[in-house]
Amino acid sequence: MRSEHGNSLLEDICTSQLETVIPRDPHTPICILHGKRKGKVGELIEKNKRKETAIVKLDETVLELSYDDICEFVGDPEEYN
Repeated sequence: MRSEHGNSLLEDICTSQLETVIPRDPHTPICILHGKRKGKVGELIEKNKRKETAIVKLDETVLELSYDDICEFVGDPEEYN
């Protein structure tokens, strides 16, 4: 895992020490954290705060995922994929 500024590598970090960030705005890149699509970068389409779910576009597929399954992706998605 890299730090916020991307210049140092963080090791021995437990997931309980981390908090995921759900994007505020639509069309923000997200990363999928769990399941068979883990590590894939997609795009937030919309959020349902009451259900704590997000509609995400991944390639040509649209998915409804739990807030626990995604986080905001910081960086250039084109460089990552």
